[in-house]
Amino acid sequence: MPETEANEANFAEIRGHLDIIKAKLAKPTDGTTRASLVEDQEDYYERMLQLRIMQNRTQGEELKESLANVKIVTTAARRTRIKLGAITVVAIVMAVELGAPGTWWHLLASSMIWAILSHCLTAVAVLAIAAIMWK
Repeated sequence: MPETEANEANFAEIRGHLDIIKAKLAKPTDGTTRASLVEDQEDYYERMLQLRIMQNRTQGEELKESLANVKIVTTAARRTRIKLGAITVVAIVMAVELGAPGTWWHLLASSMIWAILSHCLTAVAVLAIAAIMWK
């Protein structure tokens, strides 16, 4: 995820201070000044670490929000797909009945069709029970 301009400015400022401190530490200085510079350097590194931690937490929250939005959209898409499938089946049934009246009644009166439907219904019931038990 891209950093905001404010975050980038904060990191650039800290990097600038660290570069200045590193340059000062490269020159020979007395022990007190050197200790002060090292302490300042540690403070800037700690501040940079705190900024990274805050940035990671923010990005984690943004990721959670994005995943929640994706879940909402996929659920809506799944429901829409189911609705469209049902509408398609109804449209096919109506088109066949309009084109050749009595076709569905003839098919439903067939004992072979009832045997196939019975087997399919049993398979669906077994799969549903297996899915429930799996969870």
